[in-house]
Amino acid sequence: MLGISRRWLIGSASNCDLRIEEPGIAPQHCLLIDTPRGLVVEDLHSPQGTFVNGQRILGRVRVTRGDKVRLGANLSLPWPPPSEEPSKRILATLTARAVTVDVPKQRLLEQVSFTVLPCELVGIMGTSGAGKTTLLNALNGYKKPTEGAVLLNGRDLYADGGKLASAIGYVPQDDIIHRELTVGEALLYSARLRLPRLPGSQLRQRIRGILKQLGIENIEHMVIGSPEQRGISGGQRKRVNLALELLTDPLVLVLDEPTSGLSSEEAMTVMQMLRDLA
Repeated sequence: MLGISRRWLIGSASNCDLRIEEPGIAPQHCLLIDTPRGLVVEDLHSPQGTFVNGQRILGRVRVTRGDKVRLGANLSLPWPPPSEEPSKRILATLTARAVTVDVPKQRLLEQVSFTVLPCELVGIMGTSGAGKTTLLNALNGYKKPTEGAVLLNGRDLYADGGKLASAIGYVPQDDIIHRELTVGEALLYSARLRLPRLPGSQLRQRIRGILKQLGIENIEHMVIGSPEQRGISGGQRKRVNLALELLTDPLVLVLDEPTSGLSSEEAMTVMQMLRDLA
């Protein structure tokens, strides 16, 4: 019996499965091939080359977990993903291209450009008032840039009435959960609103899976709580907010200050969890 392979074409052309419009990326740069014997990367005679663990490859090379794949001079592709088989993942790349945001009499962002590749965990740092939240709002579909573009897999995030933005999950800095509900109730109510076509049994199964994935299945029946009513911890609260977004299985997750207000130990736990999710 012949095994079935899945292929992803990577390059800057519009027909690529993973479109990366960066200097040094050829229109059809390389292939990722998921074969029954493992993952293979194949360079497609790109001028700037494809590298595995620092060595330029010719033709096909098998890669395993932990190998470093680089396209061109300095664009690293973190592949294969650390926790899932490639065939179960959808590749997504998010690109900011000269993003500029203006409000009356003030420019908040000017010509911001970068690319986030599949499985990457990227942090945006800056002083208070530097425009970090403004940038995140442009990336998650909340605020269309005055100039420039945000691309998801090469497609304009704000085209077609912003329908593509539903593929991006956003966890704001402030809590978005009702403090008088239990964790399970908060997730179930959100799931019913956002996934109305799924039967209740499937919703509950999805919720249990997400709670287990985030390591908080033991607090499903605990009240979320508030400063006046003791409930779950700050780190657990952050993970519940994240769970709300994971309900819809987004391609990209955007989080605004995910460790704000947490102890150093809780912050480390949250960041490790995000690394595992990526």
